[in-house]
Amino acid sequence: MQERSQWEGVFITSTTRVVKEVGTLRLPDEKGGSQLVEFAPHPLVAEISKLVFNAMKENATLILYLPVLLVYDLCTEEGRRKRLH
Repeated sequence: MQERSQWEGVFITSTTRVVKEVGTLRLPDEKGGSQLVEFAPHPLVAEISKLVFNAMKENATLILYLPVLLVYDLCTEEGRRKRLH
């Protein structure tokens, strides 16, 4: 962590296969406090994020798509009555 002054950017990956850029970090300092470190958007992180997103989109399978209002209608007594008449 001592070379953090040389960091150009930070990103987080998740189990959902998403890459998100981090703009601000609060890191502990040597005195027991903390230091706020800010990062400008980095083109390499943006490119990695885009590549991961596109790969996931290409390999994704649509399981079920229902508009929210239809789901609401099907899940309420009033909605079911409207659909039956």
